[in-house]
Amino acid sequence: MDNIANDLNTLLKGTIVDTLLTDVGKRLYFPLGIVSQSQGASKAKCTINATAGVALQDGHHITHPLFNEFSHIVSSDEMVSYAPTAGVFLLRKAWMEHIHHENPLLNDISHSLPVVTSGLTHAISVISQLFIDENTTIIIFSPSWDNYQLIFDVKHQANILHFSLFDERGVLDIAGWKRECEQIQEEKLVFLFNFPNNPTGYTPSTIEMEEITHLLIEMARGGKKILSIIDDAYAGLFHTDVPSLYSLFSSLANAHENILAVKCDAATKESLVWGFRVGFITYGAKNLLPHHYEALIEKTKGAVRCSISSASMMSQSLLLKVLTAPHYSSTIQNVKDEMKRRYEKVMESIHLYQGEDDILTPFPSNSGYFISLSYKGDATTLRLALLKEGVGIISLGEHIIRIAYSAVNFESIDDLVRSVFVGARNLWK
Repeated sequence: MDNIANDLNTLLKGTIVDTLLTDVGKRLYFPLGIVSQSQGASKAKCTINATAGVALQDGHHITHPLFNEFSHIVSSDEMVSYAPTAGVFLLRKAWMEHIHHENPLLNDISHSLPVVTSGLTHAISVISQLFIDENTTIIIFSPSWDNYQLIFDVKHQANILHFSLFDERGVLDIAGWKRECEQIQEEKLVFLFNFPNNPTGYTPSTIEMEEITHLLIEMARGGKKILSIIDDAYAGLFHTDVPSLYSLFSSLANAHENILAVKCDAATKESLVWGFRVGFITYGAKNLLPHHYEALIEKTKGAVRCSISSASMMSQSLLLKVLTAPHYSSTIQNVKDEMKRRYEKVMESIHLYQGEDDILTPFPSNSGYFISLSYKGDATTLRLALLKEGVGIISLGEHIIRIAYSAVNFESIDDLVRSVFVGARNLWK
């Protein structure tokens, strides 16, 4: 094992991070190689800097003159230069301020500075490199985003336990989760939480969030070593007064010394920049000190370095400009208001077209971009039939369909819902 990795492992020894790291995670480190030395020379402001593999003239990148047309927004250097492996420092600080604004409890909780990734999928993939392997038991709540299966099952061959998100009454099944967790023998456990949930669009209430936190704390007190991955892809998109307004990370980041909480989020939906592919990883655990977080960030940088090297500089530069723009908050709020308006229209239309036949039953939903329905028939058959009529929906497994009302004009929502219900009934007959 490399000496740098050994030094990082020594720093982390005795912490929850040390317990949770896989063999690969223990071996990972950020090398003192080309990238590190180049960044060091830049910080030292060398008058002659022959480290980076880029074309420079007088310290500026030699690139296409077309880019100068955009210089009133970002300079050509801010577009084409390599970003630091952990991300542009000012962006990392700005994102931390953003999540503190959205989650004020974090103002009094120690956690790491966010690390930039190439989107939220990459954030989860980086975490899986550090903490997930074939010996890992991970709990995923169904229905769930299909990419989890690729990352944790296909790529890392983890032992996935699928817990039902809701019970037969349509209530978040925390009591059922507790019963199932009591049967698990493994000491190391990984939970993956995604609220607002994709595909159902459900976020737990404040009381439910407290119950989830209590469940994990009780397990941690019993000796379980827990990694809680919190996928906050749709953070902030709340459409009723039911959901908790704060990330589960706020509750778990300082909950117990046997719980490591990892907030995986992104500018994707939160900042309305879907194709920018800028995500973030933030760590939090009770009793972790600044040098522990720095060691963990160095390992995280190693995982980023050996996968994409660094996220897009242009995306980070533009995002930083947007985050610090005067009308950022009002622009985001306008879109949140529109998503709420569409959600309310979807629920109104479902209530209008839902009969007593229970062919289509909506899952609980109060947030995000989606609503999902359980279909008595075959979901793929319904999807294909609607496709022929010019209506696109998603089928998940045999009996679940997902409607992304976020992508549908308000005026078309009633037609969409009517088409789904009419199509489902025609096929069922």
